[in-house]
Amino acid sequence: MPPAPACVQRVSRRGTSMIDSRQYHASILALCVATLGISWALEVRSDGRVRAGALGTLPEVCQWRRLLGIDCPGCGLTRSFICLSRAQWARAWNFNPAGIALFGAVVLQVPFRVWQLARLARGFRAVVLPGATVSLVLLPVLLAVQWVARLAW
Repeated sequence: MPPAPACVQRVSRRGTSMIDSRQYHASILALCVATLGISWALEVRSDGRVRAGALGTLPEVCQWRRLLGIDCPGCGLTRSFICLSRAQWARAWNFNPAGIALFGAVVLQVPFRVWQLARLARGFRAVVLPGATVSLVLLPVLLAVQWVARLAW
């Protein structure tokens, strides 16, 4: 039998027990499912403010905008996620273009983490995907690039 690919043989970077690895993957799965669920439960009003059902309109929380009068790199991500949960692509892009990539990353985490937990439950090690660290570095870079581009427009 040929050896398994290198990405399958490697132990999780956390280098700890399978129990810790299960907790790690379960925590990320729970965080992503909660993020997607909250995005679906909230709504963006026509004036761009976020409404939380019976709780009413939520206050603006960006201190950067309050203090400096300009949007921060993350401004619009919540509204972008809410719009994406309703397949409102153009509206999501207008709130924060990086939101589409970030939302995609969150959505893809759900099946990936379920798969990792299933592997761990069967006694296999977690798979470490090559390039995953690069992806984590690229997401903040994407936020910064879109922010600079939006300031220039």
